[in-house]
Amino acid sequence: MLLIAGCFNHVKEVDETEKLVQDYLEWYFCTRNSQCIRRFKYGLSTLNLLQKMKQYPGVFVNCMCFSQSKINAEATEDIFKIYFSEAGSGWRHEKGRTAAHWADYLLDIKS
Repeated sequence: MLLIAGCFNHVKEVDETEKLVQDYLEWYFCTRNSQCIRRFKYGLSTLNLLQKMKQYPGVFVNCMCFSQSKINAEATEDIFKIYFSEAGSGWRHEKGRTAAHWADYLLDIKS
């Protein structure tokens, strides 16, 4: 794995191992996973979520970072708010269907 990372050097002293580990970790987290990170950021940006996360990072820490508390249906429902279109419009019907699927999902995760 060190050879693939391009940091397979002959270590002569114990002090050099720290540099080797640092190089490998940098490769692993920055280079090897860069495509995955780019795709994740692209997915977040499709709904302008990435922009909002950058604008309000404190709000998203609770749902994007590890926490001892379990995510439940009530917490998920509090995070997302549904805004419907005008009554009678085609979008209102589609959003209603989506809201129904969302409600079913929340019921499924409650049990």
